[in-house]
Amino acid sequence: MPDIWSLVRPNVKTIVPYSPGKSSQEVMEELGLTEVTKLASNENPLGPSPKAVEAMTAPKADHAYIRKKGLSLPLPDGIGQMGSDLVVPLMDAQGQIWNRQSISPSGEKMFLSGRKMGCFFEIDGEGPHVYVVEGLATGITVHEATGSTVIVAFDAGNLRPVAESLQSRFAGRLAVAADNDHKTYGNPGMNAALALAEEFGIPMVCPPFPSEEKGTDWNDYAALYGIEKTAEEIGRQMDAWLADLKKRSAWVPWADVDGKGAPLRTSGNVRILLRQMGCSIWYDTVKKQPRYEIPGVEFASDNRENAFLSYLLSESYRH
Repeated sequence: MPDIWSLVRPNVKTIVPYSPGKSSQEVMEELGLTEVTKLASNENPLGPSPKAVEAMTAPKADHAYIRKKGLSLPLPDGIGQMGSDLVVPLMDAQGQIWNRQSISPSGEKMFLSGRKMGCFFEIDGEGPHVYVVEGLATGITVHEATGSTVIVAFDAGNLRPVAESLQSRFAGRLAVAADNDHKTYGNPGMNAALALAEEFGIPMVCPPFPSEEKGTDWNDYAALYGIEKTAEEIGRQMDAWLADLKKRSAWVPWADVDGKGAPLRTSGNVRILLRQMGCSIWYDTVKKQPRYEIPGVEFASDNRENAFLSYLLSESYRH
């Protein structure tokens, strides 16, 4: 029986094993430093070069991608143009920018080497719902159709990490606006959105296309039927989801239950309870305090927080 090593190709034998870089602690001890900023391993906390940011201009109306997608100027704050490419920042839930996506005139999309998982681009809006979408053009279209805040996750695989990171901030408000990859085997866009909607118990809206159409997302739907029809279809699907929820029961299945099916005292169940109560929670940046609103329920302004917690506790015991 031949020696296994003799079967290895000569060029493979010359490959040097990977040697991991030194940790920040090792570098500080070796060089006598008290602080080190790690720029490798997709962990750059400094963000992009200020010179690169200064080189960006506002997106131009004649950009081929903007024209092709039928997007209206100005584009949402934060999007710029560098040379012939659109540039979109990716940030985490704390507002730290980790990466940038470039979009060429032909629609080719590329990322820098930084972190992408769990990062997103936010289009600020108003209204009770916050839609999580895959692509930028889809996000801009959904925002234009609904006026709502939209979160761009950049691809189907990032929908769940992004939604999870924003679950507390947008408790009871998240919805997913799916891609409909009906021409792709397995329809990955819709399946990823369905899994997210089922796991988090949130609404999902998906653009309906005839089998002969090649469209896959809400931007394609708007190009075919117009923005008003797009708004109507999203609203119709949201209303149908809420009506179906009421028909099934006043409550979605609890996230965490004991052996007898009774709900446990977990944060996941509290989120479900808050959503079913129609509760909105946000942080008031002016008064520097959390704010709460429940449709049909009034809280005394001088004791609002305690009154809300007492109401929530009573509802928890009732259910």
